[in-house]
Amino acid sequence: MREMHDIIDRLAWHEQCRLLRLSRLSVGLLAGDMASVTFLYEYSRINPDYQEVADAALTRMLERLHSGDVIPTYCGGMVGFVIALDTLREEGFVEDFSSQLSSIDSYIAVSQAVMLRQNHHDFLHGFIGLGFYWLLRYHTDKAISVGQLILLLKHLKVTCERTNGYVKWPQRETKWIKRYNISLSHGYSSTLILLCRMLRIPDIAHSHGDEIRELIRGVVAYILENRIDFKTYGCWFASSSIECELPHRSRLGWCYGDLGIAVALREAGLSLDDVNLTALSLQVLEYAAQYRRNLTLNYVNDACVCHGAAGIGLVFREMARSTGSQLLSSAADFWLDIVLRWAVEDGESCHYNYYDVSQKCFCEGTGILEGSAGVASYLLNEIAHSSLGKFMLMPRPHLNE
Repeated sequence: MREMHDIIDRLAWHEQCRLLRLSRLSVGLLAGDMASVTFLYEYSRINPDYQEVADAALTRMLERLHSGDVIPTYCGGMVGFVIALDTLREEGFVEDFSSQLSSIDSYIAVSQAVMLRQNHHDFLHGFIGLGFYWLLRYHTDKAISVGQLILLLKHLKVTCERTNGYVKWPQRETKWIKRYNISLSHGYSSTLILLCRMLRIPDIAHSHGDEIRELIRGVVAYILENRIDFKTYGCWFASSSIECELPHRSRLGWCYGDLGIAVALREAGLSLDDVNLTALSLQVLEYAAQYRRNLTLNYVNDACVCHGAAGIGLVFREMARSTGSQLLSSAADFWLDIVLRWAVEDGESCHYNYYDVSQKCFCEGTGILEGSAGVASYLLNEIAHSSLGKFMLMPRPHLNE
């Protein structure tokens, strides 16, 4: 435990120095500097010295917002920034800012309309991610929240393909080739979570509950149709859809494969009161917990949250807390040890690198997905509290979370 405290403190020093030397900060959460700011705020509960640095960095980010040089997305843009800022408000670090969101509402609404026309069906970079902004807005402006979510729901109904009880959405690579993606980062697993959380909104559930449940059941059916033989391939799901690619062993990670899909299936099972579905989700997770610890076979090359050991550990820890499974808790401990061993010493500080597959080398990234800030938030979540699980679509017991 002492070693982990030391690593977190040195990561905080690293993130502080990095923010101070940058002349321009990006507002992105999953890919950007808001990850570092959020971590430093939450770590300041343990070491108050870091709140001043976080305050200064956030001020610079807010000044950049006024320049209009910000994209709308969850991953690297306005939506992720506002969700993180609202989390900091809930935690008492910043004042209420909901009265200032009207211009942002307009920007996100226009951006959503464009993405819907383009059919940019994606969590990290498309309209699925924007849906989580409207979920947040429900508590301060029900009318615009419900209106925009219903527009999104109508688009999902109109653009889906329904066959034999399955629901899926084409993600076109070219004019002639369709792709279908069941992953959490870019595919239907994140869509499933969004639909489940829309079902928690009384105004939407009352008028559109049956439609949403029908979509949820159809998406679940399609995902389950893509199961592969775990005894043959060592996993339950391939990276994408076996409709588009041959069955294969998928990587172990937050982004693609078994873990993210199992998280989504559990949320769907709870939303539908389907004990068989929640049991299947746990079965997939516990298989990975027990049998998928070989780094090479599971393509685990770094400690990052997106596709590395920290993301794996986060899923196991959050799902262990949600289910009470000791097997998942044991797996979370295993992956925590891997993360601790992979810290890169850097004088007074330390950091983490991610592995760039295309360049075949290790690089230093930023943001939650590939940066040290993401790993730092993961480690902080192990000893105290961080909002990382919330940002990465882990189980939320209450709507306002």
